[in-house]
Amino acid sequence: MKEIIKNIFNKVDLKIIVGTIYLTSLIFSLVPDNIINYFGLLSFKANYQFIISLIFIALSCYYITIFIQFIYNKIKSKTLRKKLRKVIKKISINEKQYLMKFYNANSKSFDTSTTFDISDAIVNLLQSKHIINVGSSISVAFTEFDYYLQPWALEYLNELLSNGKIIVHDNNFEWND
Repeated sequence: MKEIIKNIFNKVDLKIIVGTIYLTSLIFSLVPDNIINYFGLLSFKANYQFIISLIFIALSCYYITIFIQFIYNKIKSKTLRKKLRKVIKKISINEKQYLMKFYNANSKSFDTSTTFDISDAIVNLLQSKHIINVGSSISVAFTEFDYYLQPWALEYLNELLSNGKIIVHDNNFEWND
């Protein structure tokens, strides 16, 4: 019997097992006795009600905690996204020119990476504002490194482009954000 239970635990995901235990304790705790008696489990419920109730309470607390943490992370993510978008709205024209180097004229959208001179102050400023980051530790030339746009910045810049707030001409651009 031990080997069968061991094999079940090895083959089935722990989340499924915990969910099944929770659902079972929920049923035994909340379903009326006449229905449980219909299945012939009333004596089982009577003998183990204390343990079933403890499992139900513990797992309920666990699932409530997971739900609260999920909501907290969603709210935190949205507020962080708003803060980062405010940062990109306040950048200087020089910083915007550097960000335009990510623009691909063929696809008419922003690409994820380009190369910059690591000793350039504006590049370091954009990196400190978490808009770009170093993508490679191997240089293209002695001081040129690959940089990538942060995913939120790439999404935001392409959104501005599609909404017409960034207009690209042949050799210049308009940024109306």
